[in-house]
Amino acid sequence: MQSLTDLRGFTSNLFKMALILNIESATSVCSVALGQDGELLAEAFAQNTYQHAGQITLLIESVMQQAETPLRTLDAVAVSQGPGSYTALRVGMSAAKGLCYGLDVPLIGIPTLNILAKGVIQRIPKEILDQKPLIAPMIDARRMEVYTQLFNEKTVPKNEKKAQIIEKSSYEAFFDSQQYIIFTGDGAAKCQSLLENPYAVFFPSEAQAKDMLPLAEAAFQQTDFLDIAYAEPFYVKAPNITKPKKLL
Repeated sequence: MQSLTDLRGFTSNLFKMALILNIESATSVCSVALGQDGELLAEAFAQNTYQHAGQITLLIESVMQQAETPLRTLDAVAVSQGPGSYTALRVGMSAAKGLCYGLDVPLIGIPTLNILAKGVIQRIPKEILDQKPLIAPMIDARRMEVYTQLFNEKTVPKNEKKAQIIEKSSYEAFFDSQQYIIFTGDGAAKCQSLLENPYAVFFPSEAQAKDMLPLAEAAFQQTDFLDIAYAEPFYVKAPNITKPKKLL
């Protein structure tokens, strides 16, 4: 028969407070956050737009120093999985996989649109949330195209991620039914003039590593891990790569 001490030890292991390093590099701003049990311990941002490759290791070092915590104590690494910038996503994924290999800890992938939606829910005024809005995070995909998805006010996805060309009529059916939609992310600003409506709310926000914390913690507790060897960013569509001109 197990002793009370044994049972306490078992319970402690079952509900372990996970120490997770979160890396967000999908868009122009790169950020890293350290969380334990879903609570923020430290965070750092890259100030130079799309300089992720030269900044990401410095950001990781910064948050670990702020928290006075060695890398070897990490329980997992979470990375923003996309969609987003092709190169920026690969920088984040490579850094995360390298840490996981070296530390022998699991890799967690968090969709970038989910991160944006979670950030809005955590910062939007309560009177707007009381209207039960839909959340439409948008990531710039060039011209009038965005990567987007709809979530409810509890960040439950209502449709699939997609690359969508935004037109004036794109959300008219929702507006006609008096459905509020919160548009956010770096793709929302360029669409604002097309989507102006009393039921359209524009909330400036960027994907941030600190908004990954509750999502990464939930994935850790459910052992929802990626295969480190085969994990790849989620691009939605093939990257726009042009061949260099031949030298004459």
